[in-house]
This record gives sequence, C-alpha cells and structure tokens, in this order.
Amino acid sequence: MLRIRQALEKAVLAVTPAIDTAFENTTFSPKAGKPYQQLYFLPAKPEAAVIDDSISEVLGVFQITLRYPAGEGVKNVLERARLYEKAFSVGAKFEHAGVKTYIYRPAEINILGVDGDRYGVAVSIYFKSYKE
Repeated sequence: MLRIRQALEKAVLAVTPAIDTAFENTTFSPKAGKPYQQLYFLPAKPEAAVIDDSISEVLGVFQITLRYPAGEGVKNVLERARLYEKAFSVGAKFEHAGVKTYIYRPAEINILGVDGDRYGVAVSIYFKSYKE
C-alpha cells in the first residue's frame, strides 16, 4: 500500500500552484495566514479480485484536507478543490514502482467549516489498485 500512497502523494504535489503540505505522522507547523493541505490515506479492507486469491483489489479514499485562513471567504479554497477534482478525474491512472492506481469515481468535496483560525474543505479521492 505504500506505493499506492506514494503515487497519489506525488500527483497531489504536481498540482500547481504548490501549497504547504502536512503529511501523515510528520511534524508540521502551519504558517500564519498561509493555506496548507493535510494528506490522509484511508484504505479499505483488501478483497480477492478472483476466486483463487491470486489477485487482490485494494480500494480506498485518499483525502486532501485543505486548511485556508478563516474569514477570507470560500473562493480560493474551492478553486483549489476544483484543481484536485480535475487532476483526479474518473479514469485517471497513477503509477509508482510498478503499481498502478486508478480513480474509479468522481472526487467528493465537503465543507468542514471553521476550526480555530482555519476554514476546512475535504476533497475525497476514490482509488482502486490491484496486486498480484
């Protein structure tokens, strides 16, 4: 699953303009007044893709939580969410170290609201990968 995560993280970091990124289980200090994003890899339980268990299917959600300064409206954060919606459209394929990961349904954008000095929007990317 590490290679799936790495492929999706690489695709997120390729979206421009770049913003600061907080990766899972790493130290991160947000800069006051600057937007940033948090990345979460949420795999589902792997399933056998064929009857003999020689191929397994890995499904999951890769969540990008956008944290923008509160009190500045929604335009900038929603424009950023749309960039991810386009970059991770249905049928998009991402590969890392021989593992192919596919986007199998449209991205979901959810408003999280204000938390402290940040306004949050979650972009959920639905992925599928196979391993033999």
